[in-house]
Amino acid sequence: MPFHTLYGKLAITLLGLLLAVGATYILLTAYFTKNHLRETSQELNRTLAANLIKERDFIRNGNIQVDAVATVFESFMVINPSIELYLLDHDGKILSYSAPKGAVMTDQINLAPINQFLDDQPLPILGDDPRAVGRKKIFSAAPLVGKNNELCYLYVVLRGENYDSISDVLGDSYILRIGSWVTAGSLALALISGLFLFSQYTRRLTRLSETMTQFRNSDLSQHTPNVELTPQSEDEIGKLESSFNDLAKRVILQLKELRETDTYRCDMVANISHDLRTPLASMQGYLETLLLKDGELDPEKQREYIEIALRHSHRMGKLIKDLFELARLDSGDIDIDKTNFSLHELAFDIMQKHQLDAEQRGISLSCNDANDTCNAYGDIGLIERVLENLIENAIRHCNQNGSVKINITGNSNNVQVRVTDTGKGIPSDELNHIFNRFYQVDKHRTNKNGSAGLGLAIVKRILDLHHSDIEVSSEVDKGTEFSFALGCAITQANTSEHIAT
Repeated sequence: MPFHTLYGKLAITLLGLLLAVGATYILLTAYFTKNHLRETSQELNRTLAANLIKERDFIRNGNIQVDAVATVFESFMVINPSIELYLLDHDGKILSYSAPKGAVMTDQINLAPINQFLDDQPLPILGDDPRAVGRKKIFSAAPLVGKNNELCYLYVVLRGENYDSISDVLGDSYILRIGSWVTAGSLALALISGLFLFSQYTRRLTRLSETMTQFRNSDLSQHTPNVELTPQSEDEIGKLESSFNDLAKRVILQLKELRETDTYRCDMVANISHDLRTPLASMQGYLETLLLKDGELDPEKQREYIEIALRHSHRMGKLIKDLFELARLDSGDIDIDKTNFSLHELAFDIMQKHQLDAEQRGISLSCNDANDTCNAYGDIGLIERVLENLIENAIRHCNQNGSVKINITGNSNNVQVRVTDTGKGIPSDELNHIFNRFYQVDKHRTNKNGSAGLGLAIVKRILDLHHSDIEVSSEVDKGTEFSFALGCAITQANTSEHIAT
């Protein structure tokens, strides 16, 4: 079992706690048992010294018979060797005793415990053991008073040298020994049970750790949650696993988006290079031709070359402008100045700018009349860019003799805008890609219209900033419709007049 693991640390901690609890329990049990036995024994023998004085003739004619006491002590050593008798003077000096010769190590006994005993203080009360300096024993004591108030004490040490240590208590008590073994067995069972439960608890963490390691080794690209690691419980481990699963999914998704973004950036650089290189090369070609054939070309041919070069220059300028605008919209470093404005007036102004181009292509351009003054709420400059791109895109893809219609309707919640053309339409498998940068349905990068595929991407980004979605529906060879909505306030004509006055 590796001790550096969580399970190993928990096992060592549990073992230490159980050993500490078991040792503490045994020590406390032995200590209190020892004191209880002392208290019981001392209580049972409380009057032992007094009874011995009554039964034996220790005082004759008012004098304490020290020699007679010694004889009595010797007889008691034979009769009851578990007690030791000492005759003390009024200062606690040993005058006589029943212990074997040479066993007594001191000739002075502290009288303070004896006085406590005679004053009926709570038991047990421990007194000096004459056989060992500093060792304490339970005892019984009684005073002997001779003539002239001569005071002595009969000092009886109980149980001899038993119960000097806890091991003596355990060794002398069968019940305590059995209890100690039962306690040890219970603690061992608790240890085994605890280790088993810890293994069950930490198993989930171990498997989660293995899953995390596999996820890391897969370059954070693959994560398959283990069914066993998906508990229904709401404990901390379950929450940790759920959080990791969510985190892994987000990391995988973000890495996927980063890879797609990186791929897109590579494609974008290639597309930009292509779209810039084509008009630039063409413009350089015509300018070089003008330079090489200076004086050889008639004025009409020169003007034609200059106009072609100028068109390519305008195309490059428009592409650069669109790229700059799209980068500015993506950066978020743009202030949206939202105001109430009339979408109908804005649409008619844009239609007038594209009217000549539409007539040259044989396309009719129209917008419905507004019954109410529909005021949209948004950035008028950005929304103008949206309408310009949608109308220009519709005209560019509309067939000759076709039509482009703008329909604007409003209610109390929003203004709905629809731009519909009768062009060639968009295949259904292309609809999800038309708002991507540089995406062109016809796949011709050098088409004669000069489109780089950024117009619809700009439209979507502007509407995203307005928290509005753009929808598209199309049928091949029938036409396409783009629609979006803006928040608005419908103002009645008479209300506007009232405010104006």
